[in-house]
Amino acid sequence: MKLKNILITSALAASALVTVPASAVVQGALGPTGTTLQPNNYFSNPEIAALFPDPSNPTIEGWFGANIYLADLGLDEEVELTIDYFGAEAGWKNSFIWDGTTLFTNTGSMNNFGGPGSPLDFDTVMAGNGQLTFSFGLDDGVVGYVDNGGNVEDLSTPNFFSSFGSSDPRVPDTDGNGSTPFSGSYVWLFLDDGGFGADDNHDDMLIRITASKGTLVPEPATLGLLGLGLVGLGALRRRKTA
Repeated sequence: MKLKNILITSALAASALVTVPASAVVQGALGPTGTTLQPNNYFSNPEIAALFPDPSNPTIEGWFGANIYLADLGLDEEVELTIDYFGAEAGWKNSFIWDGTTLFTNTGSMNNFGGPGSPLDFDTVMAGNGQLTFSFGLDDGVVGYVDNGGNVEDLSTPNFFSSFGSSDPRVPDTDGNGSTPFSGSYVWLFLDDGGFGADDNHDDMLIRITASKGTLVPEPATLGLLGLGLVGLGALRRRKTA
């Protein structure tokens, strides 16, 4: 099954329309529907499995190709971000790097995950308005990196999938209702390191970033789309066989 782009837009009123660069519209349409070639192993974790309305078709909705920014802060203001590490299903020694410093590394253990309320580790950092300075090191950087700001919608290359939210408990979007938040106080990041090609199961490292203040958004240009009722859908789910 090939990946298909889905973009559903609606204008709240003609007076609410704003001018948005074409590139922002493409980036705002961050929701192609992605189908996995094999199951996302995090779905079997008891804490996350209990959240799916239909356990036979577990789905997490969010965004492919998102690059994560922090917005809505005062000039020169910085706030604390909590970064939770939930594990990885990967043979490579992948790492999560903040501003050049490695915070977490997958030791190569396979299928080791903590539930949404039980991260395996955490750290705190400070950040202000703008693009967050993180990256994923593939095989601890030996193979390369997926940088925030360079994340792509092309799932034939290493990338991460994002799912936003704003309420407790801080879980990814498991509603399966065909729509998903495009901003929030926290964001989940699901890495696919490309180690087995474009397997698209996005469980090679799981990170959650929570802002103590401000709004996490997938692209600064999407701030101009908030009043337009832009809805994006990206479903990270099991591949359906014919």
